[in-house]
Amino acid sequence: MTKNLKKMIFSCAAILIGALCFGDEPLSEVPLSEGAASESLWTHSVGVVLSPAYHSMKVRDEGCKNVFVPRVSAVYYAEKQGGFCIDGTLSAGVALSKDVKLESEDQLASAFSLGASLGLGYAFHPTEKLTLSPLASVSLDWSHFKFTKEFSAKLSTGTATDDWTQTDDFLTFGIGAELISAYKCTERMSLFSACAVRFFDAGNQWRAGTNLGHDYDDSFEIRGNFSVVPSLGLSWIL
Repeated sequence: MTKNLKKMIFSCAAILIGALCFGDEPLSEVPLSEGAASESLWTHSVGVVLSPAYHSMKVRDEGCKNVFVPRVSAVYYAEKQGGFCIDGTLSAGVALSKDVKLESEDQLASAFSLGASLGLGYAFHPTEKLTLSPLASVSLDWSHFKFTKEFSAKLSTGTATDDWTQTDDFLTFGIGAELISAYKCTERMSLFSACAVRFFDAGNQWRAGTNLGHDYDDSFEIRGNFSVVPSLGLSWIL
C-alpha cells in the first residue's frame, strides 16, 4: 500500500469517525421546545450550484499543472438541532488547461471532469434568515483528457503517417475547510453560496497512448495539490 493511499484512507476514516461521534448525540442533550418532541431533529435541504473551481497540481517530472474546472454540482445539506451539520456534493463538468498537452502544443485542452466532497461542521444563525456553516471537508476529483494528432515520421522504407492518440487522467484527493452561507428567500428556498479551500499531496496522473503503432503508458505522482472552489446557486428545504 502506497504512502499516499494510506493518507487517503486515514483521512476518510477520521471524517467518518467524526460523523459518528458528533452526529449521534443523545436526544436528552438536545434542547426541545414545547411540542417539538414529535418533530424531526434534522433539517434537510438539496440544491443546485455552479462551481467554477481552480486546481494547481505539482506533478513529478511534469511540473505544475493549472486547471480551471467549471462544474454543475448537486448539493445535500443537513443540520441537526444543536448545530451539527453535514454537507455533500456531486459535481460534473469540464476541465480546461494549457498545461496538459500532447508534446509541445500550445493550445487550450478540455476534459471531462467529476468530483465529490464531504464536509462536517457547525451551523450558526446570526439572523432568522441567515445560516453560516464552517466545515472541515475532503474531496476527490477526476479529470480525463484525450488528444489526437496526425503524425508523420521518416523511416528507411519511406514516410509513415498515423494518428497519435494519448489520454491523461488525473485523480486528486484534497482536505481543507469550507464556509457555507444560506439566506432564506422564502419559507422553503434559499440562496446558497460556499467557498472551499483544499490541499493535500495525494494524487496521481496516468498517461497512455499509441504512436505509429507503438503503445506506451506511464504514471506520475502528484506531490502537491491546491484548489479553490467557490459555489453559488439555490437550495430547497425538504
